[in-house]
Amino acid sequence: MPVFVAGSRRTRNQGLLKAWSTPGIVWITKWNSIHTVAMHFTIDVAYLDRDQRVLEIVRYRPGRVGRPRFRARSVLEAEPGIFEEFGIIPGTVFSPHPATAASPTESVPTDAPLPAAS
Repeated sequence: MPVFVAGSRRTRNQGLLKAWSTPGIVWITKWNSIHTVAMHFTIDVAYLDRDQRVLEIVRYRPGRVGRPRFRARSVLEAEPGIFEEFGIIPGTVFSPHPATAASPTESVPTDAPLPAAS
């Protein structure tokens, strides 16, 4: 599962707003809240603390505004069910480079623009 790191102000502000589907997991750094206004699909959001430990996972439908999680330092956005599929639950420490990955290309963080909507 590719992980796209949105670390710059431009990529953090964009997030998944222009996408029609989730290209993988989007890790928005230095952020503690999200919204799905103008989005076209439902997403799951995992709030991470400073140690990348998952605090909470919430499912948001389009047009919602999430309340800030003051202990959160970043968020993960993904299509519904992806976190469960990969065993990411509250208490899990998220790592974009799992030591047990089958291939080093499965989780490659990048601050490149997300794939364009098709």
